[in-house]
Amino acid sequence: MWTLLEARNYLQDRLADDSTTFWASTDLDSYINEAQRQISALTKGVGYSISSTVSAATPYFSLPSNFVGAHEDGLYIDGGKTLAEISRQFLNLTDPDWRTRSATNPLWVSFDVQTNTAYVIPAPTSTFTVKGAVSVIPADLVNDADSLFGGDSTMSPYLEPLLSLSVAFALMKERYDGDAERFYSIYENQMRSLGINPDEIPVVPHAVPPPSQGNK
Repeated sequence: MWTLLEARNYLQDRLADDSTTFWASTDLDSYINEAQRQISALTKGVGYSISSTVSAATPYFSLPSNFVGAHEDGLYIDGGKTLAEISRQFLNLTDPDWRTRSATNPLWVSFDVQTNTAYVIPAPTSTFTVKGAVSVIPADLVNDADSLFGGDSTMSPYLEPLLSLSVAFALMKERYDGDAERFYSIYENQMRSLGINPDEIPVVPHAVPPPSQGNK
């Protein structure tokens, strides 16, 4: 997985600006972070490891503030039993008393995105450790050694699209020559090839021409 320093160097190469004469490093970093946020949203986040204790008294645990949903790795309890995700809406409709249910082993996990809390259901009669992963939007990159996408290796296929999108963002905000749209189109095609629904990809935000080239 690339570090911020590596991504910045690759971006400078694509922009033919190795000397940082035109684009400052802080600006390049902002474009990389903007691209990381967009791609992370389209891919429903990256993996974040969980290891939390639940019990009869506390059949729930806190989720990270940047939580966005379940992860393909899922969550499981001691012994490797997977907890299937179940929606709170479904629980409220089918079993209004679900909060009072208890059993030897929990079977499901329900995420409350308003409070960033995960509930195991039914509540266990003894103590268990919940492990696995959930999906989060990765924090912005700050230090050169920070890994893109939080170091999640499953996001490696999205490194090239991130670079194309970063180039597009840089060109959109710094000059007007049509190249921004071309790189954004490359990014769109790369994302489609990775299985991203094209209808979910934001429409290209067109570069703004200088005043001298404005509408007449």
